[in-house]
Amino acid sequence: MQRAHLLILVLSGLTVMGLSLGVMTLQIPLGRWRHQLERLLSWTQRERYQRQLRHAGLDHWVVADLLMLRIILSGVGFLLSLCLLGSVLIAAMTAFVAWLAVWLWLRSRALQYQQQLTAELPAFLDLLCLCLGSGMNLQTAVALVLDLYGQGTVGRTQIGAHRGLLMHWRRWLSAVSSGSGRVKAFEQLMHDVSAPSVRRVCVVMIQAERAGAGMANPLMRQAEQLRQDRLMSIERKAMQAPVKMLMPLVICFFPSTFLVLGFSMWVNLADTLQGMG
Repeated sequence: MQRAHLLILVLSGLTVMGLSLGVMTLQIPLGRWRHQLERLLSWTQRERYQRQLRHAGLDHWVVADLLMLRIILSGVGFLLSLCLLGSVLIAAMTAFVAWLAVWLWLRSRALQYQQQLTAELPAFLDLLCLCLGSGMNLQTAVALVLDLYGQGTVGRTQIGAHRGLLMHWRRWLSAVSSGSGRVKAFEQLMHDVSAPSVRRVCVVMIQAERAGAGMANPLMRQAEQLRQDRLMSIERKAMQAPVKMLMPLVICFFPSTFLVLGFSMWVNLADTLQGMG
């Protein structure tokens, strides 16, 4: 019976992996299914799902991919629990947990993507300030920095790590080049990114654009502030490390140490009492 359960678990895992891979890669065969699934959602739900995908850095996904992944995981979880436990209530709860797990995974990925953008932004702003300080306008400076990352020395060493940030700035440059205003393009960038650091930089650039002031000095101050915030965050995590290590020490290390010492003391005491007797 245990072997049968294990076999069902393995087959279910392989099924989930295969269907998830099909959701993410087989876009042409599943195009009609995607269209049908999108019709099940309202425009508000589509916009919310799309915003969640953009915040997580999954721009190559569409709304139907996320919905299909949730349906697949919930269905497999429901059938697996129903086959193993035979309870409809537990199967329904498992399906709900699987549905919620996709949202938790998406939220975790969004937080990681936000931290990645925050770590990449200061170096990008430094290059942008150098270009602005040399007399270039904003569009030319952004295009030159993107070209440096894409073709120059910076691009060969760090293009993989900066792909997310460069994608958003390319989208901003494309919007401005197509006739959209700078302020509107920055507002769209703020809408696409959930990182507070990027939004703060966008607010500074919008204020400078509306006031007609230079952007080099404010961006330089923002880059320095971001580095200080990151240093303070690292120091805060280092100070929290002893507190986080206290629980494993109390639960795992100290009892085993006292057990070894107590056993040695008990053996010595037993030998001593036996010798005295």
